[in-house]
Amino acid sequence: MLLPRLIFALVLLLISSDALAKEPLQRAHPPSWSQDVLDAFFDDAREQLVGQRPSPTSINTIQLSDVHKDTAPSAEEFRWSDLVDADTLTTEVKKINIALLEVLSKPAVFKGGGNRDCRRDFCMLAVLFRSIANFDEEIRWQKSATTMQRKCQQASDFCKVASDQSYASALKAQQLLGDLLQGQMAGSSDSPNQPIPLPDRPLLMQRMEMAYQESISPSLSGAREFRRKKTDISHEAQLLALLAQVIRHENYEFGDDETYLEYTNQLKEASQSLHRACQDGIYEAARTAAGKISQSCSECHEGYRG
Repeated sequence: MLLPRLIFALVLLLISSDALAKEPLQRAHPPSWSQDVLDAFFDDAREQLVGQRPSPTSINTIQLSDVHKDTAPSAEEFRWSDLVDADTLTTEVKKINIALLEVLSKPAVFKGGGNRDCRRDFCMLAVLFRSIANFDEEIRWQKSATTMQRKCQQASDFCKVASDQSYASALKAQQLLGDLLQGQMAGSSDSPNQPIPLPDRPLLMQRMEMAYQESISPSLSGAREFRRKKTDISHEAQLLALLAQVIRHENYEFGDDETYLEYTNQLKEASQSLHRACQDGIYEAARTAAGKISQSCSECHEGYRG
């Protein structure tokens, strides 16, 4: 009984296969192009090519060399995160906001000399937001950073004089900063295509001097004080490294002077060494780095200030 059934199944399979083989395949009709479309193409593109056809090896070589050429950094390129971490940037923004709130609490405080503090603080904020805008790692406020950089630089310029107008401008900029810290977006700038002026270098120098004289130097008076203040020292050291890079800009006076640039590079490297010493908790290394910071600043001032 089994053999006849197998023979019957085989016959049915052969019949169905023969029927499928005879059934024509359904294919799409070739497209018909109008003459204006056909005129846009060569009849044979190979006739228009010049020179020998490249081999697969040469194609790969060209692609690799192009990628390397595009991504290789120049001598002046750097990573912002190599100078300062995201937490230091955002923490400094918050600290400055607190200082601004105090100075701007009353017009009399602002007009009594507080405008000079506001001018320096808004200038520093412009640097911080520029760094945030170009930061190469994830960081808060990056989408609003360019607008904030412009607003803070404008407020710094207004604060050159102590007037009702400059007070109102500073207060408006601080309120915008406060809104940003509360989670709001800064929005677009009034003149987004206008270049943002460089921050005043003397104001940045003031902040650098404050970092060393008011924080770093007193905190290195002894090993115990260093251990207690090493987080604050690290914060200031990173800001010094950042500012040492910023004041190297080619559009500043002496921006193409090799000696000046060497001083700023020494300051940057010493500041980075101080930051590492704080991370490692090595007091003597921190003192050595701080000494180099002081030396580079003193030598630069002797050559370019007086």
